[in-house]
Amino acid sequence: MKQFSTEFAASLAKDAKTLCHAWIITRNDGVRIGLTNHDQAFVFEGVNFTPQAGGGGAHVDSKLNGDESAAQFNSSIKIEGLEEADIIAGKFDRARVEFWVVDWQNVVARAHLRTGYLGNIARSGAEFTAELFGLAHVLGASNMRIYGRTCDALLGDARCGVNLNGAAYSYTGDVMEIGENFVSVSGGGGFAASWCDGGVLQVLSGALIGKKFVIHTDSKLSGARKISIWETLNDGGFIVGDDVKLIAGCDKRYETCRKKFNNSNRFRGFPHIPGNEFVMQSAGSSGVNDGGRLR
Repeated sequence: MKQFSTEFAASLAKDAKTLCHAWIITRNDGVRIGLTNHDQAFVFEGVNFTPQAGGGGAHVDSKLNGDESAAQFNSSIKIEGLEEADIIAGKFDRARVEFWVVDWQNVVARAHLRTGYLGNIARSGAEFTAELFGLAHVLGASNMRIYGRTCDALLGDARCGVNLNGAAYSYTGDVMEIGENFVSVSGGGGFAASWCDGGVLQVLSGALIGKKFVIHTDSKLSGARKISIWETLNDGGFIVGDDVKLIAGCDKRYETCRKKFNNSNRFRGFPHIPGNEFVMQSAGSSGVNDGGRLR
């Protein structure tokens, strides 16, 4: 059972309630933003809370068992301390959100209700809706290895060992054209088509500097490459001439690790696990049956 402070209990006991909701959003760069549904600003925890009326404040749906693993946090994108460019740049990715109830006449009288993290942010015009994951969501994450045919390492990490900064797997170019969900990037003629499928587009200059996009498809053009990404770009951010870095992609298969990256000795999967088709097949006299290696 949650224990309230003496000051907050006294505030609850008053006939005329002077309570309001307050939220602290801590971006992944450490900047803290305070919001409240009260009509006046106040300060606590070293955070200045600005009044917010747009979007209905915050609405949280919890399961009957008290699990706050999924909820919705709604507000307006045009508010002080929350800029559209920062959202596009990823500064609110997995931002920490604290929910408080505060006595606006005496902010010492307050209670912390819950803590969560922002998930995917969907924007429509001047509004945004962000998924909110509670602390229980972390318990559902997979933290152990799983036996499977595909690699479970992240391309370029310590377990993988591939040097993505080398010329064989990345290059830099300029943005030449911008579409709803694609950009054309100069250069890259030395790479085969689809070389960067599933890879990363990293922004090196401009308003989105530091932002990374997962590449959907990569196709060759005359003197350039057309890079399709999963996100929509028609809300601005990119401009022609921005410097970007394209990094090769990996589909986690053993064949790709061996042929594309020459890295099969560090493959972090189990490609020789027999599948259902192996169990169902019958013995045959054709082919090589010497008991040797399959690959």
